[in-house]
Amino acid sequence: MTEVRPVSFNRVLARALVATMCACAVGEGTAHADPLRIRVRGGARIEARATRAGGELVLSGALLDDMTQPLPNQPVEVLFRPEAATQLADVSAAVRGARLCVNGGSTAATSDGEKLRVMTDERGTFCVRAALPLDRHRALLTWGGDSLVEGTKLELPFDLSRRSVALRFDPAIFVVKLDAPSVRVEVAALVEETEGPTAAPSLPITLTTESGTALGRATTDRSGRARFTVESARLGGAGPGELRAAFPGDVDNAFASSVTAIERHARVTLRAPAAEKGLSPQSPEDGVAVDIDATGAGGIVGSGGVEAYVGESLVGAAPVERGLARLVMTFNAPAGQSTVRVRYVSTAPWYEPGPELSFTVPVRGPSVWSKVPLFAAAIGVIAWFVAARVRRREAPDAEEKADELVRASEGRARVDVVAPPSRGERGWSGAVLDAHDGAPIDKTRVWIERPGFEGTVELASATTDERGRFRLEPVELRGGERLCAEARLHSRLEQDVPSPGRLSVTLVARRRQVIARLVAWARRAGKPFDSKPEPTPAHVRRAARDDEAVARWADAVERAAYQPGEVDARKEAEIERLLPDSAEKPSRPVDRH
Repeated sequence: MTEVRPVSFNRVLARALVATMCACAVGEGTAHADPLRIRVRGGARIEARATRAGGELVLSGALLDDMTQPLPNQPVEVLFRPEAATQLADVSAAVRGARLCVNGGSTAATSDGEKLRVMTDERGTFCVRAALPLDRHRALLTWGGDSLVEGTKLELPFDLSRRSVALRFDPAIFVVKLDAPSVRVEVAALVEETEGPTAAPSLPITLTTESGTALGRATTDRSGRARFTVESARLGGAGPGELRAAFPGDVDNAFASSVTAIERHARVTLRAPAAEKGLSPQSPEDGVAVDIDATGAGGIVGSGGVEAYVGESLVGAAPVERGLARLVMTFNAPAGQSTVRVRYVSTAPWYEPGPELSFTVPVRGPSVWSKVPLFAAAIGVIAWFVAARVRRREAPDAEEKADELVRASEGRARVDVVAPPSRGERGWSGAVLDAHDGAPIDKTRVWIERPGFEGTVELASATTDERGRFRLEPVELRGGERLCAEARLHSRLEQDVPSPGRLSVTLVARRRQVIARLVAWARRAGKPFDSKPEPTPAHVRRAARDDEAVARWADAVERAAYQPGEVDARKEAEIERLLPDSAEKPSRPVDRH
């Protein structure tokens, strides 16, 4: 089997016409330039393979756009060129006699004696047969494009003088446990010489990783299977990867290869070298600092974090960077010894928590002098509180009162009226906070809009300051108006306009929103997508198996949620466009109450 994946000629994500007006000032006058129209078109690619069956060529493939979506009912032209010029007449005759595959995906095939024209079906696939001479050939496949997508072409060499061989991993491999001493891999080889594939014995198969590391060489047995026992240490570190099987070809059989994506999982082991040697007595109220080493099969751990507990109380946490977490624990304990339990918290599916780490901390009672800073701080807080109360009695500040009334929303995007307007006050004021950590969100746009037959009309708007505060002027409400809020890294919220007063507006970060949407979808879809305690993108991707749309969406969510970089409106919209058909696809993130 010959399979080629071409380089895309023009990978462009947008598919629209963009009009830009350019005006240039010349002296005191202004010169108006004509609108500049730029046509932005998407990209496409052809995936095809050529096999020999029943002494004939079987050419099959698919026409896809740059988002891997099929392009149905499109004409693909095929031009065959034999390696031997003396076979041109035979090739021309074979092209004129070309026909659709018995169960092929094409809808039509025509020929002018030189080129073959085949139409893709609703899935964007095609399949034709032709009695070409059993020799080496090249096929040039071309699609001319349309108004939205650029055309593409693919040059496909193939050799009909040798039998076509197909390789596949059987059973399929998705997750490799690096903690096991070895991994069993089986590759099945099939000859596609006849209508029904048959086992291909005595073929040498090599197995490598995505980096080219050789994992072994085996020969297929009478059943066409090659079996490998691979030491886990040779597979590389934890994370996504590939296994690649290849047959180099011989006199009778053509070259063949197969690639499967895998995840290499490793359990994380924690150590505290200083605690193993014995810690000196310390006062945990002042903070106990301990370095935690995090390692796994394949090397040091580069992500995640650690949490420390005394009893059931969380006393410290720290991120893991390059295999090290600098943990500082603070807690109250009497003189003596306290047992600390440290556990690993994973942020990537390929790092699995190992057993908890336990060690003891010798505790000495705090000295009287160590309490002096605490007493001084307490006196200062009390003095500040009393002074603030006096100032508020003398000159009440409406904005400060609004801040005091802002409350958390338990991780949900919502709008609450936390106080009625003060005497003589009209309109709306308040603050915008993060729905999870309660931090104020500055530069958030808050506005009131009214939908109508001719579009949406904006009635009032404001932008929050560094403390997340805003004020909207009073407007006349007729019914149906919406209060909206959106920040650069926080998803848009829409809600019916509440009664005038002081508001608490909470927004959900876009990074959290994409994860929440995946979890909600998995819960609705049920098994195998749902899992306990909560489905993750990696779990959804594995459960999807052959459902490429769901797997692509889960991958995009995982990258947005766990990899560095900001998730803004553009990134959130890109992920929304990948939502499976069975998931809700709002035109924009909206929380309606």
